[in-house]
Amino acid sequence: MKALSPRLRSSLLLVLAVFAGAVIVYFAYTHTQSADAAGTYELVMTFPESGVDSDENFGETFAPCHSTGNCSFSCNAANVGRTCSNLVCAGGSGDAGYYYTHEYACVYTPPACTPSSSCAASTCTTDTCSDGCGGSVSGTMSCSVSCTATNSCGMSNTGTIVSGSCSVSAPPESSCSCTNGSSGPYPSCPLPPTCADSGQLGTYPACYDAPTCADSGQLGTYPFCYDPPCANGSAGPYPSCPIAPGCTNGSAGPAPSCPLPPTCADSGLLGTYPACFAPPTCADFGMLGLFPACYYDEPTSCTNGSPGPYPTCPLTCSNGSSGPYPSCPVAPPPSCTNGSPGPYPTCPVTTPDPTCADSGQLGSYPYCYDAPSDCVPDLSCKANTCVGYSCADGCGGLASGTKTDGVCVVPPGGGACTSPSVSVTAVPSRVRPGNTTTITVTGSGLNQTCTITGPGVTQVLTPTSCNIAASITTPAITKQSTYTVTCAETPTSTTVIVNILPTFSPF
Repeated sequence: MKALSPRLRSSLLLVLAVFAGAVIVYFAYTHTQSADAAGTYELVMTFPESGVDSDENFGETFAPCHSTGNCSFSCNAANVGRTCSNLVCAGGSGDAGYYYTHEYACVYTPPACTPSSSCAASTCTTDTCSDGCGGSVSGTMSCSVSCTATNSCGMSNTGTIVSGSCSVSAPPESSCSCTNGSSGPYPSCPLPPTCADSGQLGTYPACYDAPTCADSGQLGTYPFCYDPPCANGSAGPYPSCPIAPGCTNGSAGPAPSCPLPPTCADSGLLGTYPACFAPPTCADFGMLGLFPACYYDEPTSCTNGSPGPYPTCPLTCSNGSSGPYPSCPVAPPPSCTNGSPGPYPTCPVTTPDPTCADSGQLGSYPYCYDAPSDCVPDLSCKANTCVGYSCADGCGGLASGTKTDGVCVVPPGGGACTSPSVSVTAVPSRVRPGNTTTITVTGSGLNQTCTITGPGVTQVLTPTSCNIAASITTPAITKQSTYTVTCAETPTSTTVIVNILPTFSPF
């Protein structure tokens, strides 16, 4: 007998495989579909959803392909929701075999329902009855229906429906009474006027306006009033704001006498008090004249270029120094000794802004208040350099500056980080049903927080030194899942999608 060519042999194997697969599918379908008066049970293909074979459900194996599956059970009430899969061979070449995967589920379809409107013939005109299909029909079966008649204040009488109307009437309106404390008449129930109606205090009609700090020329919110600071640098009291007189002669005071310490010059002597001594005279040197312009009986002219007098012939400094020549020292300019940066000699002192702590109180000046007797305020955060913000003092008040574990907190929207960016990845990005994956978020240039959300994941990420780096393990994934990262400083959100690998039954 002549041997079959490889091509013809492959074609025959393909035809036999398709025929065998069709037989398996037909057997599964005809043995798993049933119907009865209570509805229909049917094995429905769930993969591929389109019902058409494509690359979506195509597979290849190194072993010779043979059709198999576990869809041989009966689709009935006991197996509703049960799933199965068949592997249908689609030919092969050499050692490779090709197949398509079909997945099914047992589905129940309830029977059609025929409404019944027989109860509509009843004479009770206020009720409805069920039609046996989950709906309702106007009219009811024969019955005695109770009814209630209620007036405007909630008082009621109970009776029964007679000829479509309630057999009793509602209690008269005159039996109603006011419930807001008014003495009537009902239903308007007016209340007497109060001072609060006009935004005042007191008992009507003796009403009066609430006091304010401005009534006494002060600032603040009553009763926490305070005097405004003096605008002339005075320490107060306001409003006189007196300025203490100061000495201008270098005396330490008191003004206005401004006494100066004694000096040798007070007694016409030289030296530093109290080590005073008489000034020298030309006679001390056997010379004539008034010291230091002494000269001999026969004076001569100076030979050192000095204009005289002879014989001292002093030379003068050209830098404004009073000498001695030739060093000609220049005295340093006087400076302030009260800590003021100047200018000398006024040496003004800048008064720091008042704070509630100056008076041993809590709050943010000028809104100060006394601390509770059992609370000691913690004002340590005042040493921080974050100006313009505040921190809790532990007693319900606030103190200037902020401090979080010794680190200056940058307020939202005012950070120093620039060019914000963020990215998100999933490893692996395709998982089998029930497995997990790791979501990794990286970002830079961020001042504010980012949030990652997705199935089983919701987490707020806070940047450290402008950067974010976080890895999050997801719960078990059973379907395609999308994880999104949203940051307040980036215009769009960033997402990553995790897909599910298809599940195949063993050969």
